[in-house]
Amino acid sequence: MKKIFCLCVAAAVAIGSQLAWGGEPNVDEQANVLFIEAVEHVGGAQKAEQGEDMSQAYKLYKKALEKLNTIMDRYPSSQMAAQLSEGDVRVGPYTIAEIEKSVLPRLKKTCESESDMLAGALVMSDGLAEQQQKAMVLNEIAAGFIARKEAAAADEALSALRQSAEQIENAVISSRVLLAAADKEMLAGRREQAGALLNAAMRRASSVEEEDGKLKLLLDIAMNMAAAGFYDQAFSVANMIAHPSARAVILLNIARQLGAAGKRDEMKRTMEDAYRSVTSMQDYFQQAVALCELADLYISIGDLKTAQAVVGSAAVLSEQMTLNEVKASILPDLAVRYAKLGQPAEAMSLILKAYQMAKGIKDSRLRMELGLKIAQAYVDSKNGAEAEKLLANLRSDAAHLADLQFQAQALAEIADTHGKMKQYGQSLAVIKEIKDPQIAVIAYLSLADLIKSSGSSQDIVPLIADASAAARQIGDGNSRDDAFCRIAFRYADEGKFNEALQHVAQTANAGIRAFALAHTGAVAAKAQYASTPEDRAMIRDIMKSQQVRQK
Repeated sequence: MKKIFCLCVAAAVAIGSQLAWGGEPNVDEQANVLFIEAVEHVGGAQKAEQGEDMSQAYKLYKKALEKLNTIMDRYPSSQMAAQLSEGDVRVGPYTIAEIEKSVLPRLKKTCESESDMLAGALVMSDGLAEQQQKAMVLNEIAAGFIARKEAAAADEALSALRQSAEQIENAVISSRVLLAAADKEMLAGRREQAGALLNAAMRRASSVEEEDGKLKLLLDIAMNMAAAGFYDQAFSVANMIAHPSARAVILLNIARQLGAAGKRDEMKRTMEDAYRSVTSMQDYFQQAVALCELADLYISIGDLKTAQAVVGSAAVLSEQMTLNEVKASILPDLAVRYAKLGQPAEAMSLILKAYQMAKGIKDSRLRMELGLKIAQAYVDSKNGAEAEKLLANLRSDAAHLADLQFQAQALAEIADTHGKMKQYGQSLAVIKEIKDPQIAVIAYLSLADLIKSSGSSQDIVPLIADASAAARQIGDGNSRDDAFCRIAFRYADEGKFNEALQHVAQTANAGIRAFALAHTGAVAAKAQYASTPEDRAMIRDIMKSQQVRQK
């Protein structure tokens, strides 16, 4: 500090002397003038940093660096240039190298994060200690950068995502992170890299000891392999599994992917292989369910004769089931398939049979679950009038359920079924009866999704606003944050990015907050949306709030 003060005084005296004599300032004096200006800019930048005006601080540090570089370029023979090049002189607390290589890059990153959702989420991800949360955020960020065709930024996010996977000890979670990374590599058009990540996920999965968790993970890996076109690898995963039920599920999913890719012959061979696994199952209910799914695939390729035979086999199995509640649960599935095969009378007969069985079940919760399944079967069988009557009865029954959370879930299912029938007003009326705000949020958003997917011109933004009002009534902090995150997603999907950012700002959990910002940014990138000044102000507030919470 003393050295800086002496240099400034010396420069001031020298300038004053030259002005008094009317001569031309020499090289050293001109360099000193520029140095004093650089010192003033650094002082102003530090004040701007203290006032959290990072954009202004960045501009002033940049001006200071320009002054210092001018000394080096224009007056290389000056004493000041020599001292700066040797690193002997500090401008405020920094050397010229520190301003160039540390201060400016840090502030640039901060400024970008305060004006860009993806950049902001990337900065926030650095502060997340929990690797699973960090991976979720990085996955969304990568998707956004890929959508914006920013290859270098996408590579940075994907590299960090792979590193997170390596640091996660839980093999199931680590494998799922690798699957997410593989999906993004496919999105970026890099199939070879995606294949390597899928193989890495497979290696991690092989170390999972818990059987159910391992089977579910292998199913997802096989599905991802098939979706990426790695069919041989997907079949290898299926062949690793001795459990007939799990193997059948994997083969059915591979068959779907083959069908989507237009590989009909391979699809049919896979379905035949799946049928052999299904028929070796010991549990009649699981076998019948799998046969119904297999029938759907045959129907999708127009092979109605085989589909009819498969459904018939499932119907025979249903007759061998001894428990009424189990039989009543499979009959609606059979009815839907008969309806798809153009046999409405058979479908109605099975639904009525299930309904009569359900009425005799004493457990009110199980009776409600079966009633909801039967109502959905009426809808799928194109019998809306019967579905509406049953839903009215179920709505009345729900009022007498002792378990309030299950009551809320039942009402949400009733509302959802009305929504699938495009009875949006009735669906909304049922949702308003739900007393659990967390379930109400999901129900409002589900109705909004149904309306949007139907192609209706109805504005769904008011429903998202209803969900927001319900979210504010949730007592548990993490549950409320989760609700605000869901709502932010829906607002983003509707192009209401400032409203989305407002809900991101209301989340308290650092991981959920970063995830919500990353997803909103990814949706904005896909929509080629340019942030408004109001959006950027909101992003700055989110980043500042995050910094305060981290402190």
